[in-house]
Order: sequence, then structure tokens, then C-alpha cells
Amino acid sequence: MQFRDLELDELLSRVLRLGSMIGLFLAFVGVVLLVWQAGRVSNPEMAMAYPLNKLPGALLRCDPRAIVELGLLLLLATPAVAVLVASCAYAQRKNWRPSFMAAVLLLILLLGAFGRGL
Repeated sequence: MQFRDLELDELLSRVLRLGSMIGLFLAFVGVVLLVWQAGRVSNPEMAMAYPLNKLPGALLRCDPRAIVELGLLLLLATPAVAVLVASCAYAQRKNWRPSFMAAVLLLILLLGAFGRGL
């Protein structure tokens, strides 16, 4: 493994670690706010997720469910961001095969998340 590969490993590790920590922190803060505001989390309305187009408005109102949802979305997006970073890093080094493989993996992840039965 070359020194440059170690740098890429460290970069990917930081991306995954930071995304996971921020996502977990947001989800935890949202749950604490839910319990503090509502007194309990067992309300069936609390289980409903916001549509993505209504999430920004709910976040501006500091809605605890929206904060939890943002944390979960960040946790789900973190691996895709790491794959994107890897693809770009390999392309920058003109190492096309792993860059292409990472891009295909990113496409598969995005189709799985947003494809809706394609």
C-alpha cells in the first residue's frame, strides 16, 4: 500500500466518522427534545416521517421529529458520500478503474435510494 493510499484511507475514515457522529448526535438531540416536549415518544403521530420537501420548514421550526429525521438521513447518506469521495480521489490520481467502480457503486446506491422500482 502506497503512502497516498494511506492518505485516502484516512480521508475516508474521517468522512465516515464525522458523518456518523453528526448523524447520531442529531438523532439523539431530536429524541431528547421529543421526550422533553411531549413527555413520551409513544404517540403514533410521532412515527410519521416528514416528506423531504417539508423537512426544511420543520427544521426551521426546530421540530424534534425533523431533527431526528435529519440525523437519520445523514447516517444513510454518509456511506454514499464516502464512495463519492473515493471516486473523486481515484479520478484525481488518474486511477480510472477504481474510480469507475466507485462511480458504479454510487449509482447503484442512488438507484436503490431514489429509483422507486426502476
